[in-house]
Amino acid sequence: MAFALLGAGGFTLYPTTMSYACGKMHGRALVRMTQKLMFSYSIGSLTGPMVAGMMLEKFHTGLFLFVILLVAGWALWLLLMRLLTDKPVGTTI
Repeated sequence: MAFALLGAGGFTLYPTTMSYACGKMHGRALVRMTQKLMFSYSIGSLTGPMVAGMMLEKFHTGLFLFVILLVAGWALWLLLMRLLTDKPVGTTI
């Protein structure tokens, strides 16, 4: 049940993010932002299963370790972006 909820949350994250971001942008900025989001999604969809598979082979609790590392890396990235920029992450120009 937990994996089903995790998968459902992950698969709805990209369309929700795209919908929210497209509502905030206009003109050429919308095209650039959409390109960046699609590129990052494609990189994640290619590397994520590969890294998760390697961790499952090497560690007994590989999937849980993968999810923990993924969330911790994302939190660190957001924290660094928040500290390095004057604006909160997610605001538009």
